[in-house]
Amino acid sequence: FDCNIDIREIDEMIEETAEALTGASSVKAGYFEGKSYPNGFEIAENALVQEYGTMEHGGFIPPRPFLSNAMKNERKWETILHAELDKGRNLSQALARVGEEMRNDIIRSIDSNLPPPNAEGTAKDKGSSHTLIDTGAMKRATSYEVEK
Repeated sequence: FDCNIDIREIDEMIEETAEALTGASSVKAGYFEGKSYPNGFEIAENALVQEYGTMEHGGFIPPRPFLSNAMKNERKWETILHAELDKGRNLSQALARVGEEMRNDIIRSIDSNLPPPNAEGTAKDKGSSHTLIDTGAMKRATSYEVEK
């Protein structure tokens, strides 16, 4: 039995794998520090208030779990990651593609007009009965970050 192994091919495979895996380790989507409404209220804080509800900030705000709703797409995100890697993308590129989809799923969740409906006074003040959208600032601030 005779077996010849070309070490150069193995070295090349290891180098390609290391290249694909370096640079990024994870992706997160949602709201990050530093983005505020004109009144100074942090958009990330408002996202938490909307997700879980509160008795603070001027009265009862019921939970509208738009982030949890978007998380239901976790398997889809995993499929996208594998598909992007199978296409030859490096990990940073694949995670960026997943981040874009995560961001889009959060925005779709905001657009879905999650119950419960706005209170009559809130709808009147906003000029709209659509939940989670007033000025559109939270929707526009939805983003993702690929972490190293």
